[in-house]
Amino acid sequence: MLLVLFDHRPAYLAGAAESVSAMTLPAGPGCLGQHVIETLTELAGGWQRPPVVVSAAPHAPAQAEGIARAVADEVQVVSATELAGVLAECEPSDEVWLVDLQRWPAELGPARSELAARGAWSGALHLVAVGHKGEKTLERVEFDPEGHVKRVQRYYANLPALKSARQGVFLTVVPAAAVVDLRGGTTLSALRAQLADRGVLSRDVPLEVDACDLTTPSGVMQLNERLLTHKGTNGSPNGHAAHGERIVVAPTAKIAASARLVGPVAVHDRAEIGDNVMLIGPAVVGADARVATSATIAQAVITPGVTIEPRAIVRHQLALGISAETDQPGEATAPVAAPQATGMPAGMATPGPGWLSTPAGLNQPMRLGRLVQLGIKRAADAAVALVALALLAPVLALVALLVKLDSRGPVLFAHRREGLGGKPFPCWKFRTMVANAHLLQRQLYAQNEVDGPQFAMKHDPRITRLGRLLRATNLDELPQLANVLLGHMSLIGPRPSPFRENQICVPWRRARLSVRPGISGLWQVCRSEDRSQGDFHEWIYYDLTYVKHFSLWLDVKILVLTVVTLGGRKSVPMSWLVREPAGAGPAAGAASS
Repeated sequence: MLLVLFDHRPAYLAGAAESVSAMTLPAGPGCLGQHVIETLTELAGGWQRPPVVVSAAPHAPAQAEGIARAVADEVQVVSATELAGVLAECEPSDEVWLVDLQRWPAELGPARSELAARGAWSGALHLVAVGHKGEKTLERVEFDPEGHVKRVQRYYANLPALKSARQGVFLTVVPAAAVVDLRGGTTLSALRAQLADRGVLSRDVPLEVDACDLTTPSGVMQLNERLLTHKGTNGSPNGHAAHGERIVVAPTAKIAASARLVGPVAVHDRAEIGDNVMLIGPAVVGADARVATSATIAQAVITPGVTIEPRAIVRHQLALGISAETDQPGEATAPVAAPQATGMPAGMATPGPGWLSTPAGLNQPMRLGRLVQLGIKRAADAAVALVALALLAPVLALVALLVKLDSRGPVLFAHRREGLGGKPFPCWKFRTMVANAHLLQRQLYAQNEVDGPQFAMKHDPRITRLGRLLRATNLDELPQLANVLLGHMSLIGPRPSPFRENQICVPWRRARLSVRPGISGLWQVCRSEDRSQGDFHEWIYYDLTYVKHFSLWLDVKILVLTVVTLGGRKSVPMSWLVREPAGAGPAAGAASS
């Protein structure tokens, strides 16, 4: 087994020392090269020869020296033209692990099982970072001949995943025989295309991890933030415990006694922190960097060899050489070792403990109490569904026979709905319409009697004679007990809806799909008495109110009222179930949307 890392020199390093490259950039407590080698060595279990680094042109000798100084492990640095000779020394069946340091994820947990399960796979394996919460929206607006908006179609798609399929490959595992003539300068995405042209079998492994783009300063800061805040830091190895928790300092670094460090912070080899320096994390001071007296470093990465001038303030930046500002009005910014300090892109927020903003609530940990309630709810759902299916078996059998005798077609109708997290599932019902009802619906759109994306007609010609009775008594929904038993649904929850109905608004969709859909719910027992006037905003309002106020006690109340009202045939005031602020309600929800 052989590890090959393609080093590069991003454009933002153009004025830095020639020895600085992606391999030597800070990555948490060490440099990027160290981090990648240590991570992959653990996954692979070791290498048959030292890892090979393909140096980036045009300063290969200087970069080789910088890599050797930064990476503690033994590595072989070669030029782009020398790589083919190294690969020729491998056995044809040897695995070659190829890494392009233009991007790298802070966490490789999902990759462990994939790499361990590759077994006898003889082709190329490409690990692709598709990211977390990667859904985006595609919209198509249709106009009539007069230029008026006719229709808006919205489609939720994992656009980062589509892009990553072309550009998000960060690790390729391939037999040496397939890349024996490989030379430097080839990205992993381009290599994948070349291997396909040669007839080498390839398999993409999408991983729900975010790969940081190391060709940009913000990507370098993102990686360091995640390594420091999510993976954590150990105590200082050289005894600087007085500086606080979550601080790691290399043994050869020097820190003045009057300096104040607020973790998470990492200080690399031979770095110097002067008197009265304030270093606020997440922050990294690279190897051989010097932070002079009374400087303030806040949520920043200081690249190797950079000097920060006295009283300078560097915040939310990848510092490449010029301190950004001083605390003395009118004082000129002094030039330092490298040319500039590159900050975050314009308009990017820099809140709280990190450099990167995240949509509110997306990555917040779920409260323990809510997790416990959800666990109890799932167990109760399965138990009740199992007992109900056993007790209602004669009724289910009778209804199934009547459906079969009443009209041609299958007994059950499985409609594609979106469940927890947007995962599709077949929502089962006894068939109440003619077999080709879905084809006839397009012809009936003009007669739709409800608003929003749903479709309903009081006298729908597609409904069979028995179907009207089954719908009136809600007997058609009894097969959904099997959905509950299998975990597709819950007894109580938002109304299960198809993909088409979840395309209106991102917050609505995410909230509704954050819990399992239910056979009954707040909407079913509280909606308007006039069921022929289907208000889409009313439905959404009740579903989101349920998600907001979820509790086991609320589920019990809804379940009891579902039975008492015969499946929601009569409406009850929502105040019986939850308390909402004055003025809140479906009408208010519609107005705010």
